[in-house]
Amino acid sequence: MANIDFDTSKPFHCHRILANYYESLIPEVKDYYTAHFSIKKGKNYYGLIFGTNHILGIEKFLRICWKHDQVTGEANYNIDREPSYHGNTLFEETNISMKIQIFKDNLHKHILENKFTSLLQIYQEAFKAKCLPEHANEVLTELINKGILGKIKLQKSGFHKMKDVPLTVNR
Repeated sequence: MANIDFDTSKPFHCHRILANYYESLIPEVKDYYTAHFSIKKGKNYYGLIFGTNHILGIEKFLRICWKHDQVTGEANYNIDREPSYHGNTLFEETNISMKIQIFKDNLHKHILENKFTSLLQIYQEAFKAKCLPEHANEVLTELINKGILGKIKLQKSGFHKMKDVPLTVNR
């Protein structure tokens, strides 16, 4: 077993480091989802690390996490020192969390590179990035409205029952 290197100046990231370590042990060919949530109580940090091979399990866990933390879905405190954590900021571009922005940028890029062949793959990618399908739907809606993606019916729930809907990228 490899050693895990904790940055002593950031004890509030310890659950993220542990969750990432456990996730690194999972073979890439296996559909398995992990997520974590940190809780600060006084000077102490507590954490939940969740793992499942079922898309419904990760959806339920992440929905609860994002209900308690609408900025990163990871903690009951400002874990990443996000300017957007306490509401509107002076500059419009800082009103969205870096986590969501990075996910959206990567998703947009990967769709244009034809990395995904189905809508279900996109939602699975959202869950693996510890984001919600709503975050993916914002990117998909933008691409559909621009005519880059063909018309598809976006899902809001029921991903565990979802059929593979093919994506068509218009060039």
